[in-house]
Formats: sequence, C-alpha cells, structure tokens
Amino acid sequence: MNKALIRIYQNREQATELAKQLIDDGVNAYVADNSGAVDLTFSNSKINEEFQVLVDGHQYVDAMNFLVERAEKELHHIPEDHYLYSFTDEEIMDVLRDFDEWNEVDIALSSKIAKDRNLPITSMVIDDKKDSVEPNDQIGIIVIAYILLLIAPIVSAIIGWILAYYKKQDKQGSLYYVYSERAQKQGKIVMWLGIIFLALFVLAIVFRDVAYYM
Repeated sequence: MNKALIRIYQNREQATELAKQLIDDGVNAYVADNSGAVDLTFSNSKINEEFQVLVDGHQYVDAMNFLVERAEKELHHIPEDHYLYSFTDEEIMDVLRDFDEWNEVDIALSSKIAKDRNLPITSMVIDDKKDSVEPNDQIGIIVIAYILLLIAPIVSAIIGWILAYYKKQDKQGSLYYVYSERAQKQGKIVMWLGIIFLALFVLAIVFRDVAYYM
C-alpha cells in the first residue's frame, strides 16, 4: 500500500508522539528512520537524523484534517501581523485549495480568515482533493509523432507510449493518467503505427542487403 509523508522530525520522540496521536484518531501512521550514516568521530551519533511520519495514502486527507484541527486550538497565539492577514481573498482561497503545499497552522489560520471574511467555504477545511492536473490533449505532440513516423518511427512509438500510459502519483498515493482520453487513444495508435513502421523499416533494410548479395 502506498504511503504518504505527513511530517519530518529530527527527534524520534516527536515523530513517535505524532504517530501515536494519529493512530488514536483512527489513522494508520508509521515512523520511518531516514537518518544518515553513523559518525564514528562523535560517539557513534547519526548524521542528519530524520524521522518521517507516514500514513496510508488513502488516509492522507484524514491525517491533514487531524493536524489542522489540532492547530486550530493554538490560533490564539498567532500575532495580528501574521503574513496571512495581508493575503487577498483569492490568495486565502488558494491556500485552502492547495492545502498540501502549506503547513497545518497556515491552513487553520486561512480557514479562520476565510470565515471572518464570509468567504464561501465548506465546513471542512480540507476536502478529498487530489493533485489537480487537467488532462492534456497535447495536439501538437500528437501531430509531431505522426510526422516522425516517416523518419523516426521508434521516436513516435515512444511518444505514443507516454501519451497512452504515462501516470503520476498524487499526495494520497493514487495514480492518475496525465493525458486526456483523447490523447491516450491517439497515443496508442501512434505507438502501434511506430512499431509497425519500424518493423517495415528493418525488413526493408534486410531485404535490400539480401538482394545486394544475391
């Protein structure tokens, strides 16, 4: 199962405590020791100690909600000159939409600011959001791939495979196609045409050489 990174600490106790709190909240959390090598000159201490708190990919949003709710209890410590107070309404909404690019304090404070300004947000600070990459038709690349069939079919086949099958992974650990269904369909066509053209090209060279030596 895919794991999503929630926080990084340089102290094992802090990482373990957060993982325990998440588990108590119903989130499957783990602590991974990603520390560097042992430094033999300093009492066998590890260089660049790093402890990662991970959760199951499908529970990433639940974990972030837990962190935000915890941060909301500490908002009274935030000074009035905090930089988020200078953000426009649109910028505040961007913070909430792109929550995975901000820490939980920024998200909680942005939610409070949005509510104070009567901005249209749901009661949940974080929704079931995935990295939003709009599928791309890539018309230009498809045209180039078809043209290359005549001079470099192997390149066309590679481009076609990328258009048809290339995926990325979002923060929750789920895979999604980068390109639109239309681009995927054209990609498969180009890929197979590239393979056929390449095979014909190789056969033509073989027959030419055979005819030459006959």
